[in-house]
Amino acid sequence: MTLILQDFIKWINSDKHNTIKLNFERNDLGRLLTLLELSVLFAVDNLIESITEILEKYHLLPQDVLNIWLLAQELGVKTLQDLCLAVCLDRFTELPRNLIFKLSRQNFLRLVGNSNLRVPDESELYLNPVVTEWMQINRDTIPLDILKKTGPKVYSSIICYGSNSSVNNECYIHCWDGDKLFELTTFKYPEAIINNNTITGMQITPRGHHLYLSGGEFGIGTGRFNTHVWRYSLITKRWFLETIMPCARRHMIAAFLQNKLLLAGGVGHFRCKLRSLDIYNVHKGTWVKGAVLPMEFVSIPAYYAFDKKLIIYIHNIKAGVLPFVHIYFCDSDEWYTMPLIIDYDLRLDMCELFETMPIKFKTALCYIGKY
Repeated sequence: MTLILQDFIKWINSDKHNTIKLNFERNDLGRLLTLLELSVLFAVDNLIESITEILEKYHLLPQDVLNIWLLAQELGVKTLQDLCLAVCLDRFTELPRNLIFKLSRQNFLRLVGNSNLRVPDESELYLNPVVTEWMQINRDTIPLDILKKTGPKVYSSIICYGSNSSVNNECYIHCWDGDKLFELTTFKYPEAIINNNTITGMQITPRGHHLYLSGGEFGIGTGRFNTHVWRYSLITKRWFLETIMPCARRHMIAAFLQNKLLLAGGVGHFRCKLRSLDIYNVHKGTWVKGAVLPMEFVSIPAYYAFDKKLIIYIHNIKAGVLPFVHIYFCDSDEWYTMPLIIDYDLRLDMCELFETMPIKFKTALCYIGKY
């Protein structure tokens, strides 16, 4: 307790206008949570915010997140509650079963009854045993119809970057809910990007409540690349340095297949066209090499990530040339190429759409859930 009081007094005597820097190692989680309790007791909002930032960056892991979630509920720290719930829904299969079975009925339903819960495709087969055991241990009943998942709520989103090279203005995220287009939020680039004034060919890829910014060159031909992957939290509105890219690249495909970020192709140093595929596991924090791409490109082709597959659409506006797709299968780490046989007039319409669209948006998928 003496160390906790020293931490608190040190913060009291610091400059409140500066970002609070608290260095806590992995084995100091208990000390950090005790300091959080103290900061709530004395209603020190800035310290609560700083501790939440440290927890978000280092400590919201499957083995700890349930206990942190319950403490955040007890203390009434809403932002931390939202962060913990988002992690629990994303990594439910990794949560300790003994802690899941200790959850109250209300909290248990907030997990298994949430449409944003990520579980294997046959969710009922996976969840039924968990629910059955919870009911046996807690001597309570849960309506099994809540397990009939329709999948995460996914809205088509448009991320508007402003001009291609401008990094100083706010960016906007707009979402289409099937009925209307609405503005979700705004954000700015990380300071490390802004300080370089311009960047070209970077990619922003959404997953859950995060945006992942990767790649890009600080001026075409300069050879100065952004080799960092930055992660932006839509809950706390903060950027975090996530990892370092194995290979510098711009104008690459950046897409998520489950918990894996794929960086495919694009242009590297000395304007070399790349066929490499780097795959980053956001849960494990590790990179692996994927199968070499069957094509190369200098501008980003149309692509879609779906059902553990990355589908790249290649077209040629010349009459008589069939469009085709390259399909990457994540589980087997293999590429397949096949012609896309569609109606001729429709094919021309699709080509014209890609070539003549006057405004180029970066389109992606965002998971927007009511946590």
